[in-house]
Amino acid sequence: MRIFGKRISIFLLIAYHAAFGQTQQFDYQREISGVDSIWHTIALPQHVLSKIALDFADLRVFGGADGAIELPYVLKKSAPQLQEKEVPFQLINRSFSDSLYYFTLVTIEKNRINRIDLNFDQNNFDWKVTLQGSQNQEEWYTVVKDYRIVSIQNAHSRFSFATLHFPTSEFLYYRLIVPSSLAPTLLQAAMIFSTEVPGELLKAPVSRWDTQIKTSTKTTEIGIALTHPTFVNQLSLPILDEFDYFRPITIQYVADSTQVSGEWLYHYRNLYSGTLHSLSAPIFDFTPIRAQHFKVIIQNFDNQPLHCDTPSFWGYKYELHTRFHEGGPYFLRYGNADVQQPNYDIVQFPENIPPSLSPVSLGPELFIGNKAVPAKKPLFAHPIWLLGVIGLVIGLLIWFAFSMLNSAKDLPR
Repeated sequence: MRIFGKRISIFLLIAYHAAFGQTQQFDYQREISGVDSIWHTIALPQHVLSKIALDFADLRVFGGADGAIELPYVLKKSAPQLQEKEVPFQLINRSFSDSLYYFTLVTIEKNRINRIDLNFDQNNFDWKVTLQGSQNQEEWYTVVKDYRIVSIQNAHSRFSFATLHFPTSEFLYYRLIVPSSLAPTLLQAAMIFSTEVPGELLKAPVSRWDTQIKTSTKTTEIGIALTHPTFVNQLSLPILDEFDYFRPITIQYVADSTQVSGEWLYHYRNLYSGTLHSLSAPIFDFTPIRAQHFKVIIQNFDNQPLHCDTPSFWGYKYELHTRFHEGGPYFLRYGNADVQQPNYDIVQFPENIPPSLSPVSLGPELFIGNKAVPAKKPLFAHPIWLLGVIGLVIGLLIWFAFSMLNSAKDLPR
């Protein structure tokens, strides 16, 4: 009887998987051409990025004669890589003369630097400083001159711009000269040598943009619409005015929308909050987000509104470093919100992926709807088969129950 029960359990398990097993399904497909080696890179165009899952989980590469063999890949994005090294130093001298305040710093050993972060005790200042370098404190050479640093703290905002950026220098001594009517107190400084491997950004096409001056809130609102939903992580907002300015800025994106009385109402979510100022280029970086509609809010207070040129959004370039095998044809498929992230072995062995990969081309997009990836079809896909299996299972369970009752009657009391 136990053997019979085990057979029934195995049969039920097979019937369940046969009746309800599903293959992975995708909405879109593009044929891959130009494969002539094992490793290639597949650049993902913005039209593909606009239709995939937010976590990139539904990207698949298939190969083989019937296009059913899944091929492994590693997702890469062209983000910049920044490396920083802090150089130890000592502050050895503070002095002043004719409203000029001098701070002399000596490095423990001569090293290259290209940045100095400054932290003063003063909360509000606007200084144009000079940085000099020397090997012996007798001959001084100018590194940067009239470099503007600013700190503003009031009821409306808190802002500090006190970092010196300059070409790579290698002096033993550095002297910071601060012109000020009041004695500045240097609390802390950091000497940094930073190197950056630049990333690659793709410009997102803007379909329209408009500017509205809100006198009631003393703000400027800029609405921006992209041609389609796109992953972006940077906004460039050129300002045409040449005077100095310092304004709080907020960047928002449409996270949802509802239709009321035939009109669409957009629900915005904050993406970035910071300061728009004339001390550096009006470029704002934020966490990558996929969206199509944006709003930029500039707080003017009692100042005249700024004049903006055409804004532009930028996003990282995304690629699939793919290992091809099994022969063609090859396909990129995507568009399935229910699939899980793939788990490939090659992710654990990045050193085995060649550093330079040749690109392949993607064909036009085909909508394949609910068509499953070619694979073995479920045994009981037809409703009649499914009803038959269910009826058979019920009959077996009834027979099994009666058999158990009859066995119980035959047991000695």
